[in-house]
Amino acid sequence: MRPLKLTLSAFGPYPGETALDLESLGKSGLYLITGDTGAGKTTIFDAVTFALYGRPSGKNRESFMLRSKYADKNTPTFVELTFSYRDKVYTVRRGPEYERPKKVGEGTTIQPAVNELTMPDGKFISGKENVNSAVIGIIGITADQFTQIAMIAQGEFRELLNAKTEQRTEILRTIFMTENYKNIEFKLKDRMNASVAERDETESSIVQYFGDVRASAETELEAELTSLQDKARASKSAWNIADMLDIIDRIIVADTSETEAIGKRLQVLEKELDDLKNQRTTAEINNGFIEKAAKLRDEHKQLLERKAEIDELRVEVDRQKTATHQVAPTFNNWTAKGSENRQASQKIAESENRLAALTDAPAVKNKELEAAEENRSKADEHRRSSERIAEDRDKYVKRDKLRTELADLEKEREGLENEKKTIDTKESGLKTRIEEYKKTVSDLRDSPDKLAELTASEKEY
Repeated sequence: MRPLKLTLSAFGPYPGETALDLESLGKSGLYLITGDTGAGKTTIFDAVTFALYGRPSGKNRESFMLRSKYADKNTPTFVELTFSYRDKVYTVRRGPEYERPKKVGEGTTIQPAVNELTMPDGKFISGKENVNSAVIGIIGITADQFTQIAMIAQGEFRELLNAKTEQRTEILRTIFMTENYKNIEFKLKDRMNASVAERDETESSIVQYFGDVRASAETELEAELTSLQDKARASKSAWNIADMLDIIDRIIVADTSETEAIGKRLQVLEKELDDLKNQRTTAEINNGFIEKAAKLRDEHKQLLERKAEIDELRVEVDRQKTATHQVAPTFNNWTAKGSENRQASQKIAESENRLAALTDAPAVKNKELEAAEENRSKADEHRRSSERIAEDRDKYVKRDKLRTELADLEKEREGLENEKKTIDTKESGLKTRIEEYKKTVSDLRDSPDKLAELTASEKEY
């Protein structure tokens, strides 16, 4: 803020209107007001301060004391200050409340206070509080700060020097407008605190996870790891993070080598297990062949036991063949005469009917009766022949059945003989494999580890 013009009227020791052209003092920003005691130096400070903030610059003076005792009763008391701030011009006019003679009549009246501010754009602001707020908003400092840094009256410079650190800091921060730097400082401090908290949390996590690291038992790495873990827990920090990472890398290398060795050993054991599984599968197949061979032997034995029965059936079939050649003509004759028998039976029935009808006339029908008797005899003979043929037919049926059974038995015997030969060949091979399997079992007994693994694998299956 740079004052350009100050006008005083009936103010302090100045009874009339006095104008000070402050713009002619230049733009250096530093001015010195000198003079004898009582010359009115402090009044200029009071006028500038009163114009800006509506109060004198000193604490031992009040606004109602600012009217000049030497002024004419009709001369108004006011201060008008024109100043620039950031290349913008403002004009503020203030007058204290004071008692003056009435213009009409006798007696006195109260002259109201004046508070007016003209903005660069011509906007007009009135009212003490409104003008004060507007000035503070423009200049950026309060009345107390202004009197301490901008205009220091006689002896009051000591107050700035004797002010508390917090007060001087606040004044200097306002003068040099370092509020933004203060905010930056606070933000940086907050970020630092957050970073420290994050670092502490990270270190705590590192210590926790490092405590879960394990090395192979009874090794130098295990002893070294235990020592580092104890130090980390005691300090609750990862100050030796390089040592932690180094031992973890060495543990990883050692575990990797051990894992590779175990993997190779596992491949060998898996191959041995596959071989044993194949041998067991072969043994199971061989056992199945052995069981089937035993079953075929039992069936062959049963067939041998039925040989006598088969021989009897073969003899019976031969007899049936002979009977077939002998009975066949009779059977054919019986078949050919079947219709004759039926016709004869019909004629006998007709003759019997006629015989019954002619009983009362024997003489007349005697010849027919004899013929009927003769036909009856023939019919009886034919009936007996039919019965014999029926008996022979049952034999033919039985013969055909025996012939079919005999053919089936012959085929079954031939199949059993062929299968027996195949089984004998397989049995010979199985005996050889069984001997090899026994030898493998014997070898496994000599190696308890392999036998235990084989037993475990069999339980899994």
